[in-house]
Amino acid sequence: MRNSKGFTLIELIIAMVIMGIMAAIGIPNFLGWVANYNLKAAANELYSNMQFARINAVKQNKEWAVVFDTVNGIYYVCSDDGDGDWATTGNNIKERTITLSDHASDIVYGMGNATANVTVTGGAFPGGAVFGSRGTLSVAEGYIYLTNGKGTAYAIGSGVGGAVVYRQWLAGAWG
Repeated sequence: MRNSKGFTLIELIIAMVIMGIMAAIGIPNFLGWVANYNLKAAANELYSNMQFARINAVKQNKEWAVVFDTVNGIYYVCSDDGDGDWATTGNNIKERTITLSDHASDIVYGMGNATANVTVTGGAFPGGAVFGSRGTLSVAEGYIYLTNGKGTAYAIGSGVGGAVVYRQWLAGAWG
């Protein structure tokens, strides 16, 4: 009588081929998911920091801003030193410094695959997103755009009444 415990060499090879095919299909999908997850985390962090600046502007009764360094992929959350100049952060008090590449190396400022601004006037904030002592932004509409190497895009900016909002580019429109 023959011992039937274990697997034959053919069965092991077939199982390894099936696992290899599954890995070849699954790994690229997983890597794409990770890239989009990292971008969403960066967008959520920017949203949170804009809310932080807004709340502190109201609480301290003075201007706060999120100032963007689009060349170096950095932004700063700053409180006002009284000069009203947000174009440079030199004299302002930097409360937080955030580097986009800390989330992933391919996250940068830009619209990615998006082919339109969120709104007609929804371009970048001039000099940063400045929140006044009432919690409203100094511009009626403004957005900053984040993208990753896959072209996925998020827009974080001002909504109705100065609220901070963020949107994702989905199927040819901002959702």
